Amino acid sequence: MSDDLHILLIDSDDDDRALATILLRGRFPTAIVESITTVAALVTSLARGGFDVVVAEYRTPWIEGRALLDAIKASHPGVPVIFLTATDDTECALAVVRAGAADYVVKSPRGFLRLPTAVDHAVLAETPPRSGPESPADLTTRIVPAGARSGTRRHQAHARATGRSCGLLTKRGGDAQA
Repeated sequence: MSDDLHILLIDSDDDDRALATILLRGRFPTAIVESITTVAALVTSLARGGFDVVVAEYRTPWIEGRALLDAIKASHPGVPVIFLTATDDTECALAVVRAGAADYVVKSPRGFLRLPTAVDHAVLAETPPRSGPESPADLTTRIVPAGARSGTRRHQAHARATGRSCGLLTKRGGDAQA
């Protein structure tokens, strides 16, 4: 399995898929952007797994967004799903976010430009929640020993793809570094 960020892009519109791919590769140059255009390709990808985030059109000719979200959450519960869609419907957006989607981005000039940030936030949001606020002193107790790999594979792939740290601390030579 690759350590690069793996984005599953599900959309039946060639132009929208191409634009989303360009924007995602602009933010995540080392990312693998896998285009899904048929139900057969979707079934194969879900069976294989290994993806870190899903970006999907809410309505394709072969699957509806809520059914897609349910299928992904059932087979890959930790993988965030972002809907990038032409369906500008506030009630629909609220319903799918309440059902577990990480975000709902409307296909518009602003929406497409916001997509990489939505992926950024969705991948980083998969960090397990902490109980209560932490002081700087509390953070020093979470330092990872030298040589240990910090964070999840998804966070490590994100850091490589963006060229920046996810904010996890490591310890090298006795000094903590962010």
